[in-house]
Amino acid sequence: SDSMVIARFACFCSWKIKLLERRRRRAERWKMLARRFASKFIANYDVELVRVLFLEWCKEMTISHTIKNAATIQRERASVDAVQLEVAVDGVGETAAEAPLVKKPKTGRRPCC
Repeated sequence: SDSMVIARFACFCSWKIKLLERRRRRAERWKMLARRFASKFIANYDVELVRVLFLEWCKEMTISHTIKNAATIQRERASVDAVQLEVAVDGVGETAAEAPLVKKPKTGRRPCC
């Protein structure tokens, strides 16, 4: 009878150790999965942060370039506008002489719908 109790106690202790080992391994697996899951978000967050910082840097660089070269940009725009104005005036002069007379629409009351 004593040997039967000792055998059952040994069997129970063996079962309890295996159960606790399984629980520990399962907890480690969950911890690892949670870390992987969180690391994906952290990695994506880092990439997003770098992307936003790069965009802000690009905006600041264009603004500083514009400020530094404002006089040059104004001269270039003025020369481009002058060329476009000359082309537009030349085009209007040619077409205005050749264009037929067009009657202006009457400005009276409009008929009801």
